[in-house]
Amino acid sequence: MNGILKISWLVPVIPFLGSSLVIILLISFKRTMNRLTKPVTFFLSICILLSTLLSIFLFINNVVVNHYDWYLDFAIIDFNLSLTLSSFIEKILIIIGLISLSIQSLYFFLSKRPQGYVLNLSIITAMTGILLFTIMDGILPLPLS
Repeated sequence: MNGILKISWLVPVIPFLGSSLVIILLISFKRTMNRLTKPVTFFLSICILLSTLLSIFLFINNVVVNHYDWYLDFAIIDFNLSLTLSSFIEKILIIIGLISLSIQSLYFFLSKRPQGYVLNLSIITAMTGILLFTIMDGILPLPLS
């Protein structure tokens, strides 16, 4: 159970880091990245899919933690991450991941991939990661049962 908790922080981080990488590449190689709409869509969808699969794994293993603190100390920066996991929160994480995947799929298949498509898709993925973090952090008043 403790090993599962050590990887639970990856649920919100995977989509956020994936979209951050795409945005950095977009800033560096704007013309090239705008032409690579299919690989970028696949990469960002895989990021959200991994996060959703990890949420499903947490739900199946019935991981319930009211408050789990994770500390990371860099040279100057102290980082504190508090996670709250329950079956209700894990269900919400799964639903948000599936909704985000369906939004990305619909956006890919129904749009003509206009200018700014890669940026829009990266923003959707980053917002998914931020929303997952907000739910797992216990900022929103959700029931723990």
